[in-house]
Amino acid sequence: MTNGDESGIKVVKTDLLARLDRLPFSPFHRKVILVLTAAYFLDGLESTLYGGVLAIVAKVFRITSLESTLGLVLFLIGAAIGAELFGVLADVLGRKRLFMTTILIYGLFTALSAVSFNFISLTVFRFLTGVGIGGEYGAVNSAIQEFVPPRERGKWLGFVIGAGWDVGTVIASLISYFAISRLPINIGWRVAFLVGAILAVFVWVIRRSIPESPRWLLSKGRYNEAEDIVRQVEDLVKNQLGD
Repeated sequence: MTNGDESGIKVVKTDLLARLDRLPFSPFHRKVILVLTAAYFLDGLESTLYGGVLAIVAKVFRITSLESTLGLVLFLIGAAIGAELFGVLADVLGRKRLFMTTILIYGLFTALSAVSFNFISLTVFRFLTGVGIGGEYGAVNSAIQEFVPPRERGKWLGFVIGAGWDVGTVIASLISYFAISRLPINIGWRVAFLVGAILAVFVWVIRRSIPESPRWLLSKGRYNEAEDIVRQVEDLVKNQLGD
């Protein structure tokens, strides 16, 4: 419902967001949480993975250990830049478009990291991989806060950040061990990076089912689209819980 105030500014009165907040916690909300947890999982995976193959990379490209750490430093710098840049763009372009785009950026450049032809190309690709990972934060955190019921947000946001990172580091340690101990020196570290790219493809496919944020749609005046999404979520939750 819309009307105008005395200044001529359009005022929107809607209960869409309240309807989302009133929904009981359901399998739909668990899916949103698990799918978006991938941001922190991949961050933990990539940060730990590169550290695990650092010595191998130094040998392959015949550089010092200190020089090889530049890839990790640039990854972290890229993540900081990506978080700031895509945090702003999430408000301009929408949550879903951003978390679909950032996972593609991550997947593309971690795959390119696996086929790096020299030290310079590897450090550039690690930087751009970090940009993709950092870009996930703003859109992902916003999506959780806008879809998960208020009474559940704190608990699950903590789960996403903590569990996502921890599981990522554990998986990365196992991958690094396998790559270093079981595969030839020129292949193992490349396979390790390819694992992240393959995971990114699965995450991208699953994320397609997560709807756009109704709050963002309302902020852009796209009221009918927001109404449709809220109604779809309500029907889905109702069917899942058998109410």
